[in-house]
Amino acid sequence: MMDFEEAAMHAFKEVWPDVHLSGCFFHLAQNQRKKLAQSACGSISLALAMTAKPALEQQVKMVWAMAFVPLADLEDVWDQLVASLNQQLRPLFKYFDEYYIGKRQLAGTRNLPRFPREVWSMFERTRDGLPRTNNSMEALHKSLNAHFAVDHPNTWQVINKMQRLQQSLDCDIVDLLAGRPLKRCKPELLWVCHNQAKQSIVREYDLYTDKIEFLRVMSINLSL
Repeated sequence: MMDFEEAAMHAFKEVWPDVHLSGCFFHLAQNQRKKLAQSACGSISLALAMTAKPALEQQVKMVWAMAFVPLADLEDVWDQLVASLNQQLRPLFKYFDEYYIGKRQLAGTRNLPRFPREVWSMFERTRDGLPRTNNSMEALHKSLNAHFAVDHPNTWQVINKMQRLQQSLDCDIVDLLAGRPLKRCKPELLWVCHNQAKQSIVREYDLYTDKIEFLRVMSINLSL
């Protein structure tokens, strides 16, 4: 799992051609937030206009919710969503169309998107309870920086700090095996509730005859 950086993705594929790449949902949404900030809505940016219009904000989150649609249904659901979106969001869905879905040609076919659909799709990962972001790895990196507390440790400092870190991790493993929660990294209750809701909604995808309603329900559990 990685950020949406084309150069890095191409490098991974070149070195490890059989590797399965998955994009980070947080960065998928972040890229769209940047597009909103860069797009004008009258005299202000779309990002600012959104804060004053709850309906517009929900439609933005419905675009994000496309990541939770099965690959086989992406084109049909996307076409339905575009037809229902407020035209003020046209810069956003043109961007999403080109980068993530594939721009439609006059003949009705679509170009390949900049980022393949299977890279940013979160349907299977959510259904199977797998991570959707690389936040845990970034948290580990931040923890390592805090643990070392210096920018350029020498060899002996590295050995000493890594030994202490390993001791701490060993204690965590013992606690987990004993069924004791790790208080210092206990997830927030709201996050747990939203995560469980996402998984439940995805697993009930086939029950939604109206896929726009599916996107609307999923959007309630997404935050800007």
